[in-house]
Amino acid sequence: GIYTLRAADGGDLVRVTATPEGMIDFPGDYSPDGGRLVFLRATEYAGDLMIIDATGGDPELISDGPFEDPGRFSSDGTSILTAAGGEILLIDLEGAILETIAEPGAFLFGPVWSPDGEWIAFSRDITGFVADVYASRVDGSERWQVTTTPENEIAVEWGADPP
Repeated sequence: GIYTLRAADGGDLVRVTATPEGMIDFPGDYSPDGGRLVFLRATEYAGDLMIIDATGGDPELISDGPFEDPGRFSSDGTSILTAAGGEILLIDLEGAILETIAEPGAFLFGPVWSPDGEWIAFSRDITGFVADVYASRVDGSERWQVTTTPENEIAVEWGADPP
C-alpha cells in the first residue's frame, strides 16, 4: 500500500491504500490542495490510474490502463499528466484525454509539470536503453532536448530557482 508521514519528523504514519493481492500501488502526486492523491495500481509496471482521499478511503478509478506513470496533477487540480504506450497524456479527472504527445519510433514517459505549469519535462528513448530529457509545452509544441548523455535519464524533476 501507500503510506504518508509528516516530512518534518517522520511521524503521523497513515496508510492511504490497501493494495489488493497481486497488485502494486505506485504513488503519484498530491492534488494542489493536498486533499487527494493520484496513484497507479498495477500488476507489474503498468496499470490503472486511481485517485484517493489523502487520508485514505476507497480509491476511485480515473481510467483503466495500461498506464506506465502514476500521474502528476496540474496546478489547478483539474487534470493529470501521465504516460501510456510510449505517449504522454493529459487527462481530466474523468479519464478523458485532453492532449497527447506522441512521436513515431520514440518512447516518451515520466512527464512532470514545470513549477509555473507552462511546460512539461519528460524522458524520451529511441534505442530501448538510453533516455534523454526533453521539455515542451503540454501540447508538445516548442520541444527541445535538455540532456544529451550516455546515461539513462529516467527520473525527471523540475528544480526550484536558487534564492
